[in-house]
Amino acid sequence: MKFFWSTALQILLVALPAAQQLSPIQFVDVSEKSQLRIERIVSQEKRHLIETMGGGVAFIDYDGDGKLDVYLANSPTVASYREGKIPSNRLYRNKGDGTFVDVTEKSGTGYRGWSFGVSVADYDNDGDADVYLTNFGPNVLYRNNGDGTFTDVTVRAGVGDARWSSSSGWADYDSDGDLDLFVANYVDFDLSKLPEFGKGRFCSYRSLEVLCGPRGMKGAGDSLYRNNGDGTFTDVSAKAGVADTAGAFGLGVAWLDVDDDGDQDKYTVNITRTNPDGKVDEFDESNMDIGKDNDYVLNFGTWDGKGPRCIKDDSDETKFDKDDCHNLDSQKPAPKKPGH
Repeated sequence: MKFFWSTALQILLVALPAAQQLSPIQFVDVSEKSQLRIERIVSQEKRHLIETMGGGVAFIDYDGDGKLDVYLANSPTVASYREGKIPSNRLYRNKGDGTFVDVTEKSGTGYRGWSFGVSVADYDNDGDADVYLTNFGPNVLYRNNGDGTFTDVTVRAGVGDARWSSSSGWADYDSDGDLDLFVANYVDFDLSKLPEFGKGRFCSYRSLEVLCGPRGMKGAGDSLYRNNGDGTFTDVSAKAGVADTAGAFGLGVAWLDVDDDGDQDKYTVNITRTNPDGKVDEFDESNMDIGKDNDYVLNFGTWDGKGPRCIKDDSDETKFDKDDCHNLDSQKPAPKKPGH
């Protein structure tokens, strides 16, 4: 079944009387006016785990004109995939008048496959925003050529993780001036060996037949790619201690300096932080009680704009208040003693 999904992009700022006690920022739906539309082939029944996750979106000024453009990830259903009906990701250029124009074919960014996430970074320090796609393998890195087009450099860069990747994040974790890449992966999944809907130990809920997974499946493990500064990357997942050999279900990733030591720390299912003993290419797992398994949303910030830094790590993305976030500043790891 085909649907056209639209994404609202414009924000209308309206000053409201203080007596109303409403947010001064209001949103207006301009989906149709923006002309930003994407064809989605979705499954109403969702009989397979891979059909339950939607595509990601990224705001990117890909042409350097000062206006944010939009890149939308897309994916098929199992049935449409088998029939060869696979929709492509789309890139829309911001025209500056509240509308967008589809430049996917011209830009060379129309990946077709199971695409679940997208992140943006200038990985080669040339001043142009590049794009990384997390897919049901292999992932794709598009290098921005600076002329409105992109080149697929995945193979040369060495970042084509072939597992089911859900999200990715960029940070200079080793402080060498180049952005490194962390990829969160979900579960081991084989389209040729799909479990039957409602059949199996983990395919029912309160006597109701449901799709199978992720319970009962093996986590896919994660990847950390160190930027070599020459357009290539080295997989340092095992060396850095973030390969996730335990097999958690990775769904989100974010970077921040949680302990204010100047090093970028990574949050997925657990907190890890860079060692303060000079080994900047390794991570320690912290004992901070700030998360739980199978989180879908990661938000960092302060609940009132003034309070302590918080992390919000659940699937309720409708609020961010004092009672909803974990205080990072009160849970910093105790500094290690000299010689330890």
